[in-house]
Amino acid sequence: MNFTMAHPSRHRGHGLFALPFVVACVVLLGARFVVSPQLLGKGIGGAKESLELRQPLGKMSKVDIGRYRFKSNLAITPAVEDALGAKDYLNWLFVDTSIKNQRDPLRYVRLFLTYYSGGRDLVPHTPDECFLGSGYRHIEEANLKMPIDSLGIDMPIRALTFEKSDVFGRDKPTVLYTFHCNGDFTETRGGVRIRINSPLNKYAYFCKIEISLGGSGSDIGSPGRDESIQAAQDFLNVILPRLVNDHLPDWDAAISEVEDQTETSPGS
Repeated sequence: MNFTMAHPSRHRGHGLFALPFVVACVVLLGARFVVSPQLLGKGIGGAKESLELRQPLGKMSKVDIGRYRFKSNLAITPAVEDALGAKDYLNWLFVDTSIKNQRDPLRYVRLFLTYYSGGRDLVPHTPDECFLGSGYRHIEEANLKMPIDSLGIDMPIRALTFEKSDVFGRDKPTVLYTFHCNGDFTETRGGVRIRINSPLNKYAYFCKIEISLGGSGSDIGSPGRDESIQAAQDFLNVILPRLVNDHLPDWDAAISEVEDQTETSPGS
């Protein structure tokens, strides 16, 4: 594996009235009075407009996905579906056919996608809290840079390992997730908020992409953390181009539309 840890930068504090802080306040106050109608039209101070998926997630092709075979659509209860509040979602189980042992937890790959767009103050749901509510506890967490050669990027992704003791023994599932938000990937809810609340964006969307391996809560169990991360990378290299290119909105086209409307609007 070739993953790098993503660490937040640290800056030494200089006090409340340090020069950079004062300058920033002056700039923000000044901008309050000189914001143009064109920028207001892009979304400052209001709800964002929706962007539709190019195709519903449920119409994702199940063929030509390398060594992976679609196994089943995992049901979600009405209560969970209502709590998600997503415009569209997908919860599919795949089998890695290169692994012949049917009790090998690495053989089973769960892909859970949820899509949100428009409105205001969108708050992503993440496994960080959901697993804790199911009786698990965190034992390891990290933000990683995962090479996705099929897209030519080092994708930010968050890897969480939990632990729970039950009748099947001690289960230690690893769950990985990232967001595709306004044309880019981010692994944190803060990153999503920054992008969808940008005053320069008329539209807003994000898709949470969540991967887990094995049979969490079953007698199959879960693979180790490093194995799970590597298996997730292998699967994402295959499935992400399909998701990004065939289903998620064309963000560049949305930006171009807004720019064209701004240039042709009266007084521009």
